[in-house]
Amino acid sequence: MAVWLATTAAFYMRTGRIRKTATPLQHIFPSWPNSAIQLVAAAAVVCAALLGTGLAALPVEAPLFRSVEVKRKRPLKDGEQLPKWYGKHPCPEEPEEIMTKIPGEVESETQREADLRKKLRYKELVTNEEFEKLVEVFSSRARSELKWMPVQRRHFLKRAKRWAGEMVLQDREPSQITVRRLLLACAANGDVSGAEWWMRWMQKNNRPIKRLEYDALIGAYGEEGLPRGARGWLERMVQAGFAPDARSYAGVIQAWEKLGNRKRMLTVLQEMRDAETQGHLGKPLDPRDAALPYLAAARSYADVADAPRALAILKHLQAREIPLTYEAHLLRLEVHVRTPPGPRQSLTEIERALRDVILERPLGKAVLSSALCDMCRYTLGEENYLRILQELGVQQKEISVTPIGADLADQWRRSRLARAMEDEDTGRQVLMRKNEDDKWFKGRLEARQGAVMGEIETGYRIPAEQGLPEWMTLPLPERYGY
Repeated sequence: MAVWLATTAAFYMRTGRIRKTATPLQHIFPSWPNSAIQLVAAAAVVCAALLGTGLAALPVEAPLFRSVEVKRKRPLKDGEQLPKWYGKHPCPEEPEEIMTKIPGEVESETQREADLRKKLRYKELVTNEEFEKLVEVFSSRARSELKWMPVQRRHFLKRAKRWAGEMVLQDREPSQITVRRLLLACAANGDVSGAEWWMRWMQKNNRPIKRLEYDALIGAYGEEGLPRGARGWLERMVQAGFAPDARSYAGVIQAWEKLGNRKRMLTVLQEMRDAETQGHLGKPLDPRDAALPYLAAARSYADVADAPRALAILKHLQAREIPLTYEAHLLRLEVHVRTPPGPRQSLTEIERALRDVILERPLGKAVLSSALCDMCRYTLGEENYLRILQELGVQQKEISVTPIGADLADQWRRSRLARAMEDEDTGRQVLMRKNEDDKWFKGRLEARQGAVMGEIETGYRIPAEQGLPEWMTLPLPERYGY
């Protein structure tokens, strides 16, 4: 139609016969155009209409995602089961078991503990050596970093403190070496609460507090990553008349290293060197302690695989002829292994460091963790790794040890997170850092008080003339060592 109108308009515009031809059509269509321009306009309108109709007729692309209304089924009631015709899920979700006990069966009671509790329960004679032996065993386990996992070592430290506290509750006094074992265990695990409590106990009982005790408390703050607390006890050490030694400064450097603040870490290291130059640095209890501040600084670079800076610090110790232990060689091995594969990683240096660690280790002591052994085996290759052990005449079990229950470590962490989410734990107790030892002693002393008359609306309840009932006068059983 549009083409015919356009063609007719073009033809009659040349011949001038538009009016004669259009006259018969005007009888049918009264609004028929009277000129060629009107015919062209009509043709354009018809074309536009036809074009719009064609576009509307084209199929529309379907959306990629269809919104489907989900009809939720009624939840099952307690005891209600699905019908028999209901198919089972091909991959049903199996909820993971939430662990409530520390892996490795470390919470089980030892025979020595059972015997001591039995004697205390029946009021039998118990010597101080029996208490101190338990403290020695558990504090020694708390300091063994390779044989036990961190959560296990903290549990052993807790039991050591409880048995030492039981001595105090039984009107006994732990010996000086027992308290030192506790302080060293607290320093190894970063237990600030326990270290401060026993330090106050020594001050209260007029026990001599020497350099080792101050260094242990500073080390506890350093392991926990609290540089202000470490600096505070360093100043108290100076006020007590003891010049800080290398181990004292190592605790402050370690605290800044835990926070990742290398600028403050190097500032404290420079402060120690200035004190050494001026002759104000205390004499270390062990000559090998002189390397501890430098090893703590090198650890910061080893954690980020910065081999040049870590090795520069170790070479400085070698140039000063400071006696080194296997820990320096272990740090050298770790920084070489952590270096990414490429031109910066040297297999020759890794092999030399591994040999030095094995040769310089204490006789019969495992010094390599299972993770570090796996890294060495992967980097050097299985054949080269076994060849080195064969040439040195050692076996894998002699140089490395796997913690008990290490296969359940990941499940234990997930269980801790699951319990924290169920309890809606906000983590405030970690920031508040309450003194757990004070709380434990206070609870034990309150349990010994016996029955306490409660408060009522009109005042306080008072006993009758006959006294308290017999069941209220019975003492509660004490839980010794818990």
